Amino acid sequence: MYTRHKPRRWFQLHLSTCLVLMVVAGMVTWLNVLPYPDGHYLTNYFPPIGETTASEYWCQGWPAPYGTFARGSAALGKWYFPELLLDAVTGLSLLITAGFLVEKAPRWRARRRLTARP
Repeated sequence: MYTRHKPRRWFQLHLSTCLVLMVVAGMVTWLNVLPYPDGHYLTNYFPPIGETTASEYWCQGWPAPYGTFARGSAALGKWYFPELLLDAVTGLSLLITAGFLVEKAPRWRARRRLTARP
């Protein structure tokens, strides 16, 4: 006997989608809090203590640096709120895109398999 499936709610995610979103959110957070010397964007260049760099200012933020601080200081020196907003919008758009692709890809493959049969 054929039974109809209940329609899914519009904001229901699979467990695999949640795991992918967790990894993407972790990567975006890591990129945003990783300090890098000014002029050495995302090169993992951390000079030894006592060695000077080309700039004594370090930045944080991806894709745009939202804050700078002096080397050896824990407090942020200057905040750039438009860049912080750009970073937040970029991170949310990456999460939404990844969630959409992971949720829709199995349906697209199933639909393609159904139409490919002779």
